[in-house]
Amino acid sequence: LQYQSKQEEQDKRDMLKKMPFMSKLLFSRDTDKARGITDRLASLMKPVHFDSGDQLVENGANDTLYAVKEGNIQITSDKNENFVLGPGDFIGKKALMGSGGKEPNVASIKGLTNGTVYS
Repeated sequence: LQYQSKQEEQDKRDMLKKMPFMSKLLFSRDTDKARGITDRLASLMKPVHFDSGDQLVENGANDTLYAVKEGNIQITSDKNENFVLGPGDFIGKKALMGSGGKEPNVASIKGLTNGTVYS
């Protein structure tokens, strides 16, 4: 159980390091401080398990950042466009991500398969 818990924390840290906006924010600075911030953020990320067809977000009313650990989710934009995200992909409010308008306005997020996201 302890090994699994440590592995999950490491998985979350690894996922954070792969996010471009987090890399710019954290890893251009002091490595000890960045490690502390990354550890703190990882401790705040909670796993959300979902089944195929489960709605994670409806009506776009959510300010949460989602990082896909396993499985696939479908994003439907406010323009009724569909996008599929898989392991290692992430989505959240544009303001959180600083994506410069590249992220669609999310209308809904649902599970396409069974899986887990970190929120």
